[in-house]
Amino acid sequence: MRKGVKPDVKNIRSVTPLWIAASVGHNTVVKLLTERRDVDVNSKSVSGRSPVFWPASHGYEPIVATLMEAGADPTIMDCDGNTAIMMARKNGHEKIAKMLEDGIMRQTL
Repeated sequence: MRKGVKPDVKNIRSVTPLWIAASVGHNTVVKLLTERRDVDVNSKSVSGRSPVFWPASHGYEPIVATLMEAGADPTIMDCDGNTAIMMARKNGHEKIAKMLEDGIMRQTL
C-alpha cells in the first residue's frame, strides 16, 4: 500500500487482500484494510464468497466483529447457496452466527 498498490486489487480468483487476511485469521491486517474507504468489505470471490464467509466458518470471532463493524453483509450467498451465517452454524460457531444475525438487525435499523 505504501508503494501505491491498490488495497482492493483482485487476483485471478477475484480474491482481495482483505479476503485473504480474513480467511487466514490476520485480524491486524483486516483492521488496517477495513479502515480504508477504498476497500470493499463485501467483495466476492469467483465462488461468490465475501470476506466474512471464511472467518465465520472457522470461528474467527474478532475478525467477524471487525468486518461487521465495517459493514459486511453476512447474507451474501455463495455459489452453493451458503451464507456466512449458515457456515458458522454448520461448524458449531453459534456465537458467531448470533453475532452475524444481530449485525443484520443493527444494519437495518
